[in-house]
Amino acid sequence: MHGETIPPAELKAYCERLKVILQNGGKIKEVHAYTVARPTPEVYATKLTAGELNGIAGEIRHQTGLIVLAFA
Repeated sequence: MHGETIPPAELKAYCERLKVILQNGGKIKEVHAYTVARPTPEVYATKLTAGELNGIAGEIRHQTGLIVLAFA
């Protein structure tokens, strides 16, 4: 939002939540990382570049060991 990607602390918290789900017996086949596809009512919600999205997906993979698919 506002031309920025997800803050590192928020991404870490997201990954930690995924790990808690797995540790408690949850099954996650794959994670989908995606950006906005159409204009939103919030003009500050802008599309991520493929590089930004792939970086986020890579970090989720690294922190969780899960399969992550990125859709730009």
